[in-house]
Order: sequence, then structure tokens, then C-alpha cells
Amino acid sequence: MGLSQSILSNRVSNFLNINGPSMTIDTACSGSLVSLDVACRFLDSNQADAMLVGGASMWLSPEHNEEVSTMNMTMSPSAKCQSFDANEDEYVKAEGINVVCIKRLEDAIHDNDPIRAIIRGTASNASGRTAGIANPSSEAQASVTQRAYKNAGISGFEATQSVECHGTGTLAGGPIEVRGVVSVFGPGPQPGQELIIESIKSNIGHSEAAAGLSGLFKAAMVLERGQFDHVGYHICAGKAPRSYSGR
Repeated sequence: MGLSQSILSNRVSNFLNINGPSMTIDTACSGSLVSLDVACRFLDSNQADAMLVGGASMWLSPEHNEEVSTMNMTMSPSAKCQSFDANEDEYVKAEGINVVCIKRLEDAIHDNDPIRAIIRGTASNASGRTAGIANPSSEAQASVTQRAYKNAGISGFEATQSVECHGTGTLAGGPIEVRGVVSVFGPGPQPGQELIIESIKSNIGHSEAAAGLSGLFKAAMVLERGQFDHVGYHICAGKAPRSYSGR
């Protein structure tokens, strides 16, 4: 029982002697962001005053690589994730452990906590029936984005200047995700101003269960620094992205 994945979060609660809601959520690559959504709901309903949200992906035994080799997963021959690029050549695995502490904004201000970013709204959904059970849906991705904005109390999308995306670098997922982004945000925030889309997987690869929080951390750093650290992409008038590098 102590080695079961279902008890991982309870080990943290036990070690730190914390008594709030404690659960392990496994939705594969979206796991850490779904956990963040659930944690925000616990805060909103006053069932907790602070929440620790984490995601971990560590491959410490050869069995996992053997399992992956038997699946229909194409690994990048260049060993570099090229999200949304015309030359994207599939999947790059990464490891990672991410943890974030979230509190209601008024509590964080009262307690003089360092505030790295403010989460205005979150949402989760599922794709329903698609061509394959693991296939993404641009309609579902657009819908959950719109729901998150609605939950945040934001009625328009014109102020959005950049979007941190999933961006696995796969030929199956990339075009679908771009269509979802374009359907929500259009060509850009203002006439003559382009929307930048990017993914941290172009920096570090796909950390799977930890990937969502990896993207959150990168988005927070972009807001703090006012610069894009590696490679992003422009969407212009709904056309295919073209490469963008700079700060």
C-alpha cells in the first residue's frame, strides 16, 4: 500500500503534518494542471487556506523505456522538441518535479507572501469521442480556454498577447492545438500586433505528469520579465505560425 501511486500525495501530507484535502490525480500529461484546477476550487469553497500542487515525472528504471518502446510513440531523432515548427519531428521525453503553493490573493497579501503570479481562473474538460482515445480535439481545447476566461471574469480575448501551449512537437497534436488557439484568439490582440504562442517543451522537452506546471512556471517568468526566453511563434491573420526568436 505504501508504494501505491494513489498514496503519493498522502506521503507529503504525512511528512509535513498537513490536514487539508490530499489526493493523487492521474490524467497523464495534464495531471498537474488538472490538480491546480481542483486546488483552486478547494480554495474558492474555503475548504482550505493554502494548497500545495505538485507534479512529478522521473524514470528511474529501464522498465519504463521498455514499455515506451512497445507503444506506438515516435521519439524525435534530433532529440530536440520543435513545438509548432514546420520541422517538428516528434516527442522528446524529460524528467521533472514541480511544486507550487497557492493561496487566496487576499490571504497571500495579508501574510506578506511573495506573489509570483495571480491565477484569475481555471477550467478542465475532456474531448469526448475523437478518432482515437488519445487524440486531441481543437474544439474541446477552445472550449476549455473559453471556460477558463469566463471563470476569470474576462469577457474578451483581445488583451491576450501570448499563450503558453501544450506543444508536444508531434505532427498529430500541433496543428490541432493551433486551430484551437486561432479559433479563440484570432490573428492577434490588436491590428498589426501578433499573438505569440509557445511551449516550454521547446526548452526542456516533455516532462509528462509535471509538464503542466512547467508551462505555468514559464508563463509566470514571461510575465515577470516581460520577455520570451527561447523560441515562440507568431500567428498572423490565422495563417500557419512562423518562427520567432528574441527577447
